[in-house]
Amino acid sequence: MLVGLRSKTSLDCRGDPICEKVINRAGFRVDQDGETTTYLVLTEVFRHEVCYGFDYRTVLKALDAHGFLETQPPHLTKKCRLPEVGNIRVYAVKSSILDA
Repeated sequence: MLVGLRSKTSLDCRGDPICEKVINRAGFRVDQDGETTTYLVLTEVFRHEVCYGFDYRTVLKALDAHGFLETQPPHLTKKCRLPEVGNIRVYAVKSSILDA
């Protein structure tokens, strides 16, 4: 199930998004099998807000080195089809980062 960050994105029984206006979307949360969560963060938000004050490339390399990113090599991003956005590359951060 995809859930919007900073605001909820509701889905109907088929998994299609119910139209809701989301302002300042940071990304989406994907809940997999009730145990694993992946945060799909929009690239511009990651670079300018999540990594504010840091070099985002250095942060990405550290996240990847510690196994906190889901990637599609050779990129450190993952290509996803998302509601309201379409096909886009995002930074897929595993929820296991919160356990560290």
